[in-house]
Amino acid sequence: MRHTGIKIFLLLLFLVIILCAIIVIRDPSILPFGGEREQASSSGLFGGEGLKLPSIRQTQSTPAPVPEKTAEPSVVQQPAVEEEPAENVQPEQTPAPAAPTPTPFVPTPEPYSKVIGSGTISSGKPWLLNIHSDWTAVTVSETEAQVEVITYADHYALSYGSTESLRIRLGEESVLLSTNDIRAEINKPQSTELGRKTFTVPVRDGESVSLSLEVNWDFNGTYVDDAGHYFEIHGIPSEGTVSFRR
Repeated sequence: MRHTGIKIFLLLLFLVIILCAIIVIRDPSILPFGGEREQASSSGLFGGEGLKLPSIRQTQSTPAPVPEKTAEPSVVQQPAVEEEPAENVQPEQTPAPAAPTPTPFVPTPEPYSKVIGSGTISSGKPWLLNIHSDWTAVTVSETEAQVEVITYADHYALSYGSTESLRIRLGEESVLLSTNDIRAEINKPQSTELGRKTFTVPVRDGESVSLSLEVNWDFNGTYVDDAGHYFEIHGIPSEGTVSFRR
């Protein structure tokens, strides 16, 4: 009885092993290590397909790419080149100075203030008190000249105060001037300036001018000569002509 029980146990164990083998062959994924196995090329014990054993594929991890190092530019030191002395170097020549440009000759214009005429007019009275006037014409521009008239009193001893009593007329222009004081105690012939006036006259080169000149001294006083004669004098006139050519 004891041996019979052992045989029955072994038989059941063998059946269980066969049953497990069949299950594994039909569905290998139930194995704990999973995966697929390659089919056996040889036939199994039970005929039919060979026992398929799961194949184990080792998954190899691909190593991460190592970044390439950027090559640093290398500095190549050039050997020093010795400069050879220049042969036959000619010194720089200083350019000759340019010849000066000749200055064109420009004739100097005739200066103005050129005297182109002069003269004198006088009263010529018989008594010892008279006047005379000197005139002078000079150029002042291309189209004008100036005529200066200076009037003098011709007298002996004389005392006279300044008054507006000297009239000078040249052409159409006339002026009334104040005379200078006269204090002459010496009883001898002498002349004292009474006053002067400058007139502007239009005249061009090649032209002639002729103008009347009238001078009158409103003396309005008494004059005594050496013989004790008294002369009542109101005015001392003089006249003449101013003529010149430019």
